[in-house]
Amino acid sequence: KAPFEHAWGYLEPHQAMEGHSHPTAEVYFFHQGQGVVVVGDEQQPVSPGDVVEIPPNAYHTVQNPSDGELYWFALWWPPLD
Repeated sequence: KAPFEHAWGYLEPHQAMEGHSHPTAEVYFFHQGQGVVVVGDEQQPVSPGDVVEIPPNAYHTVQNPSDGELYWFALWWPPLD
């Protein structure tokens, strides 16, 4: 079993993921579309090929203000001692 969890993220046009935080670090790899990632008070535009690191316990969300679909792949893992 891999030491990490993973998931595909998807947003339809003009939608946003519910903002949240958790105790695990996370990395998003953007695959298709144009969007915005919010981590804490910072916003960053994203497009295919972009990678965003989300620190543990940081509030974050993904927004898709575009007219196209937005896809990304996420990896997260428990805190390492």
